[in-house]
Amino acid sequence: MMRTKRTSGLNEKTPYAKDSQNDSTPSSAPLYAGPGATQGKSGRDWKRHAKTLLRDGYVVFPLLSNEETRRFRDGLGAAPEVPGAAPVFESVEGGKTTRGSNWSRGGFGGGNLPSLNHHPYQRILRAMAAERTAVLFRKLSKLLIASQTEKTGGSYNASLQQLFDRWVLRYYGAKPTAESWHRDTSPRFLNHPDYSRYDANRTNDPGMWNSMIGTGKLCETNPGNVFGSFFGSDDRTMCLVPGSHLVHDPENPTFGKGFDKFSKEQQAALGEQRVNVFVPAGSMIVFFQSICHEVNPQATKVKPFALWLHCVFNLLLIDASTAPATPPEYFGAGYADLIMNERSLSMLPSGQNPRTYPKLGWVFGRQALEKFSMNFDPRLITDKPLQTTGEIFRVVPEAILFAPWIRDSIPAYTESERAVMLPHYIE
Repeated sequence: MMRTKRTSGLNEKTPYAKDSQNDSTPSSAPLYAGPGATQGKSGRDWKRHAKTLLRDGYVVFPLLSNEETRRFRDGLGAAPEVPGAAPVFESVEGGKTTRGSNWSRGGFGGGNLPSLNHHPYQRILRAMAAERTAVLFRKLSKLLIASQTEKTGGSYNASLQQLFDRWVLRYYGAKPTAESWHRDTSPRFLNHPDYSRYDANRTNDPGMWNSMIGTGKLCETNPGNVFGSFFGSDDRTMCLVPGSHLVHDPENPTFGKGFDKFSKEQQAALGEQRVNVFVPAGSMIVFFQSICHEVNPQATKVKPFALWLHCVFNLLLIDASTAPATPPEYFGAGYADLIMNERSLSMLPSGQNPRTYPKLGWVFGRQALEKFSMNFDPRLITDKPLQTTGEIFRVVPEAILFAPWIRDSIPAYTESERAVMLPHYIE
């Protein structure tokens, strides 16, 4: 029986940390009693967890101790892109209370800033997530290798890489944007450019990242399994269809483009099979990104805000007879090191850049966007003209990818922190 090692983790203050209030206590409600949800508090039966994940497409298990969960938000601190701006605000005018986020716009609430992408506190949490799921993925890789060997008669090695993802920060009362049934079917890229060839002096060009997106060759043999996951400071639910990760529809025109949609008839059928999986504060859900799921708006009940960390893992099976000494990276050789060296904003697994604000924020809310942009360092604000009239608005970029002064304000990665984000073979 594997015992989960408890590191000092969240009890450590980081360079960004500051004191914050914690207005809620973790829920003691049980895990969802249904397919894919693992009962009990130990979270140590990793073989059973791996079988559940493979069968149902998801699994829930305790990750953080009660004390770690209580302190989850304490280390967030500040972000240099938004100097002096708290993560959320609350104002009362004419008896009406208005709440919002100073750091991001849009229903998802993603912390899409370079400094948050490389926050020292987030590095601690990523390391904890990697450490505490290591046995889960080892057990799962054995099941996947056995299945693949039975099909082909070949021998395989398994590699694992944690990809960069985002904080999700939602203020009290905020609701995420509703999303209909879909799969997150990120393409697997091969033959990406060798990012390690880029000189550091050239990385002040944000267009460098844009020029690389989509240049890889789509791998039709689907050699990797991408897993989403999240854990955080309060209770959440995820609406999904157990086992739907095993059935794919490559003829769907949106398949492999990051957001695989369904027809109205298919959505109705999925709705009849849905389950609402309860993920208590401090617990982690891991799921195949290809599982069918939808997003139902649920108001955040934690004051002043709730915080979650999303983690993505790529588990890759490689033919043992041709396996390289170092397993391949998801985005190509040197990409992870480039992102860590420059403390720049990483692409999402789909190859898209995380946005500071949604497209519709410019189309329908330019005045509000201009007000939101006032929270940011003036060096990030640019003139953006309205094409129809030429009117100029002072707003932040749709995606803040890199700036030398942001990089220099963030501590460099240690070797142990780098190792967390690089691919490695697992046995």
